[in-house]
Amino acid sequence: MNEILAAWRWNGSVSEPVPYGEGHINQTYALTVTSAQGAKRYILQKINTDTFKDPAGLMENICGVTDFLREKAKQRGADPARATLHVVPTAAEKPYYQAADGSCWRVYDFVENTVCLQQVQSAEDFYQSAVAFGNFQHQLAAYPAHTLHETIPHFHDTPKRFADFQRAVAEDRMGRAAQVRREIEFVCAREADYHVMVDLLAAGKLPLRVTHLHQGLLAGSRGGVHAFRETDPALGRQADDNGMRHALPLRLSRGRPLLPH
Repeated sequence: MNEILAAWRWNGSVSEPVPYGEGHINQTYALTVTSAQGAKRYILQKINTDTFKDPAGLMENICGVTDFLREKAKQRGADPARATLHVVPTAAEKPYYQAADGSCWRVYDFVENTVCLQQVQSAEDFYQSAVAFGNFQHQLAAYPAHTLHETIPHFHDTPKRFADFQRAVAEDRMGRAAQVRREIEFVCAREADYHVMVDLLAAGKLPLRVTHLHQGLLAGSRGGVHAFRETDPALGRQADDNGMRHALPLRLSRGRPLLPH
């Protein structure tokens, strides 16, 4: 861990990183840097390169999107430090560090005064999630989505997913297909649906948009979500007719909301 921490310039003494949160994709740690100005916390993450095989492209996505959102926050008079992630560059001014063993690490500013809901507790939580997703899509409407790297190839390729499903059913490695025959028939009866969005994208009838996936946090007050902070915002690109369609664990701030409603 000393090699990892030495890759960043810390303005003070650095605590031992401790495991943080309940994410299951990347390994997440919290650490505290103490100086004469006080204590400041950071998030240190080991990127799961089994899942994200192009960490350079992943971090280019994250930096591009968060820089864009930061400017949007400044334009509307919001606090950019709470409106989006802030990637802390390494001493070499890189967005991540690749260690001698090949592992890849990144650091974010810690967003203080937040709570994380792993399970929705009220209808209001659902509503504020929708508000946040809508704001996220609205703010990124002008972002050049075609410049993003597809960090998990074919993640949104629904025809391929159906083909994978058919192959799994045919192989029936665990011998359980007979127990879920009705469910299999339900999926197979809707084969035509799985091509709709992909075909519309290929025909130029659907716009290409930024998507936000995986375990994440939404920061805001109980009365209003104000920002996404995510392990991997802008995972890739997605043709969609109405924006985000993925539910995330909800993180809410005890402070005031900062996104426009």
